[in-house]
Amino acid sequence: MEQQKKSNAGVERGDDDRSLQRSAQGDGGADEGLGQLKAILKGFADAKSDENRFVSLLLLAKSNIVAREDMIGDVHSVVGYGFIKRLLRSKSKDLGGIYMQIGLSILSLYARSKDIASSEGFQDCLPLVGDAIVRLVESGRIGFCERRDGDTKTNSKVDEDKSDNQKECIVLEADGEEEQQQEEKSPTMEASNNNTQQTDNPQQQQQQHEDNHLFDAMHAFLAGIHALNVSSMEEKDNTYPFCIKPLNALAKCFNSAVVVDETFMTLYLSLLAEVGMKCCSRNSSLFHRVVTSLVQIVNQQKKNSVQFKAVNTLSAVLQRVDAFPSKSMSSSTSNWMDDLLPACTNMLSNRLGEDERKMVLKLISLASYHVPFSSLKQKTLNSCMPLVSRRAAVEVRMNLELPSLEECLDHLDLLACSLDVVEESMLALITHSDGDALDAPCVENTLQACKMAIGSVNFFFDNCSEESWKLVADNVPIGDASSPSWLLICACCRLLDRWLANWSGEDLDEEMKSVTFVLNKIWDIEESCEEKGLFFHPIVTMLPGICSVTADEDIRCKLLKETSYVDLVCEIIRNTTTVWIQDEAEQNNATKIHSKGDKKSSSSILVEACNVLLNVLVEDNEYVNRSVSLEELALMIIASLSAMPQENLFAEPSVMLCLVASFAVHKNAGKGFQGKEGRTISALEMLMHLIGSMEFASDDAVVGCCSPLSLLLMVADGILKRQTQSFSKTQHQEFLSSLERGVLPWKHVLQDLGSEGANILHFANSLLTTRK
Repeated sequence: MEQQKKSNAGVERGDDDRSLQRSAQGDGGADEGLGQLKAILKGFADAKSDENRFVSLLLLAKSNIVAREDMIGDVHSVVGYGFIKRLLRSKSKDLGGIYMQIGLSILSLYARSKDIASSEGFQDCLPLVGDAIVRLVESGRIGFCERRDGDTKTNSKVDEDKSDNQKECIVLEADGEEEQQQEEKSPTMEASNNNTQQTDNPQQQQQQHEDNHLFDAMHAFLAGIHALNVSSMEEKDNTYPFCIKPLNALAKCFNSAVVVDETFMTLYLSLLAEVGMKCCSRNSSLFHRVVTSLVQIVNQQKKNSVQFKAVNTLSAVLQRVDAFPSKSMSSSTSNWMDDLLPACTNMLSNRLGEDERKMVLKLISLASYHVPFSSLKQKTLNSCMPLVSRRAAVEVRMNLELPSLEECLDHLDLLACSLDVVEESMLALITHSDGDALDAPCVENTLQACKMAIGSVNFFFDNCSEESWKLVADNVPIGDASSPSWLLICACCRLLDRWLANWSGEDLDEEMKSVTFVLNKIWDIEESCEEKGLFFHPIVTMLPGICSVTADEDIRCKLLKETSYVDLVCEIIRNTTTVWIQDEAEQNNATKIHSKGDKKSSSSILVEACNVLLNVLVEDNEYVNRSVSLEELALMIIASLSAMPQENLFAEPSVMLCLVASFAVHKNAGKGFQGKEGRTISALEMLMHLIGSMEFASDDAVVGCCSPLSLLLMVADGILKRQTQSFSKTQHQEFLSSLERGVLPWKHVLQDLGSEGANILHFANSLLTTRK
């Protein structure tokens, strides 16, 4: 008799369930549905046992009556999270894990409300939802994935016949605190501020696949991650460890699937995008998991919409997250690029439209920022780099050689990505680090692609340049970095610099025409502007290349005659030295965080610019003696370095600046220069100040400055020999004291540095011996 009652009760519950659905869908369904919802919620609130609460949620999950957000709010206010958490924690395998499934259904219902998804209670459930995803995948409830290993599809829909025969008493795992929470009606949690919009709204997808609980779990997880208040979470230094296991499980599931429903795949891509955009900035393992999963999708899908959705998603993640330091990434966590580049190469080998080509080349460009071509396996580069570089070079040629600048700018995004890929290929030819040399065909074909791109850059500067510079000069404010024409010019200059910096003696006539044109245009604009330094970026970009080619006497003399490049570089050093001194002061008080979009650091700019000037200072005495710019620069350097505290002074930029100033005034080293506080400061005093600062330097600083320091002591020796009568005995003694205090304590380090270390000790001992 008791068993019959239970059976009848199950039939009644099934009838009630079907009547709820009919009432919600028929005439006046909305009002009747609201009444039914109130009845279900009242049943839950008045329930005296877990069984009754579960039955109420089962009716709610299987009905289709919650259609409006205010109705979701009513459910949230009554049901809350206490009982839901207990359902999710249930380890019972009865009925295929129905307790967990019902909990996921309710959370998926909550997820349709942005305010509820951002609430503290919902966010607290995310680790449990992640665990549920793992359990569902491991149990084979995949719904839309046909497994390669032969597992049959499972339908996770709740079997009503089985629910009729459920046990009378439902035993759930609960602790005392959660039990107390579920006895009370849970109020609606206060929503945290979130001004972003949901990237993918899977509500319609959920309605179509309401019987799939993995979909419910992923939907809830996606909504929760999307609603995260990232700024407040980052203050807690959260690395989101609960994301790792569910993403690992999903990756394994999707990777082993033969056929995946596109709607299901879209949800998966949305989840990877949200985790990648919001949770990976401080967790290299999570970043690697997201990126590897997306690379798997790009590899598996072949020329369809899902593949390009994955390409776009991966690009968005790579663009959002800064590159992790190489020391934090083991070889096993950086080899995703060895899988991605072949997939991109296959895509580029097909006939693609412009938008599709731009997607693929943009992905390669962004990926190479995280994992440079030069670190990839030899096999990968040999098979991929020739085609990739040539496709990029063709895009550069097609777009830079258009008849007008406006037409070039119409394709700026594609052009910028292509220039990046050519530049990366060029660097890989020079710095590839995977043991064996690249194959000759790879090197030859890639080099030809680079030459094609450089030829197009030269064509651009020769034909479209006047119009380009007019647009730049007319820009308001002047030199606005967002100007498309300005971005295009800077990108072309960067590629030209890479080519010049690694020049191997080939004919550079066309390249030097471009360099001369850019230098003269920048100088003309700077001369016409009241505010200086706004247009230096192309020159800063080209400093390594200019330094490389001006080591050749013929090229240097030609540039000195036809351009004002020395005056430009002096202005760059003048402006950058102030920034560098400020940077050094800030670093003493706080750790600086540099983002991906940062330009060159002030210290690297100073070192590169000083190297350019040293080519002139060492070789062209006649030019140096008549250059007003070099003399004024020396005055500024001497005053600036002499005013810096010795504790912060010794570094490669300061040694290079001191070297430039010393060379610039070596003919008149005893001449006084007015410094701060009315003191008379000379080149020798600056040298003493810098050398004395070595006692506060680090081992790395001394080793890094070995070469310029050796040259600096040689200059100091020359200054003293030439201008002995200009210095007092006290000045001599102070200089010798700085040598003894600064250089000699580093004898043990310098002896291990070969010839350069030996030169430093030689000049130091020579100065000490001959001047005492």
